[in-house]
Amino acid sequence: MPPRLSVSTCLRRRCLYRSHRALHSFTRTDLAAVQKVLDPLPAFPLTAAPAHTHTNPRGRPPSDSAVLIPLININDEAHVLFQIRSTTMRVHAGEAGFPGGKADPEDVTLVDTALREANEELALDPRSVELLGSLPPEYSLGNRSRVWPVVGFVHAAPDFENIKHPLDSPLASTDISTFVHSPDEVDAILPLPLSAAQDPARQHLRFFRLERHKPYWKIRAEDLVVPPMKDPLEVWGLSGWFFNLLAWRTGWLPKPRASEPNDWL
Repeated sequence: MPPRLSVSTCLRRRCLYRSHRALHSFTRTDLAAVQKVLDPLPAFPLTAAPAHTHTNPRGRPPSDSAVLIPLININDEAHVLFQIRSTTMRVHAGEAGFPGGKADPEDVTLVDTALREANEELALDPRSVELLGSLPPEYSLGNRSRVWPVVGFVHAAPDFENIKHPLDSPLASTDISTFVHSPDEVDAILPLPLSAAQDPARQHLRFFRLERHKPYWKIRAEDLVVPPMKDPLEVWGLSGWFFNLLAWRTGWLPKPRASEPNDWL
């Protein structure tokens, strides 16, 4: 039987797992390693934004949005949680993405935005999220705002801070039935196992925004949706780009070399 390697081992080795090598659950050691490679959480004033996001395509200051990238243990395996947007949505209908949306006036920080939207869209309890850090923002062509990705681990219980846990023991798994998606915004959930994302048979090389210097992996995932989808589904676009940025920093995926893809998306 192939060896089961921990997520922290992957972080140290910068390795690529094949689909037959299942990953263990996230541990406290793993979360510390992830936190180490992330940027600080966004706070006002937003001075850390890359220069190319300082204005929108019309040259005006952009509005700001935030998404939560939820890391989670499901059935004793490390996952990243996506959702399938409702087919009735105005933009990105039926696509895989992260919970999130535009900042509201009552949001003190963009972290509050990400947690509020995750609660509204998936009934995800903000108290169960251990915040780890963030990734550089990008401008969304769909909702016309600058999107800040916030990374957090979803614990099985909201009182996780009061639970003593050995550093290298798997953190408790979460029952995905606890997530109740908003029918107006979300059609289904997509718990993506890291082992599936690392399967070369699921990966397709693409270029973000058609820029030759920004190759990334698009991940086929229709069979992983709950319930499974009949139509093809891939994690791509801005959400796919954010996932790749996280996976490259942590060593979960190798950064692809620029080459000619089959098509450009």
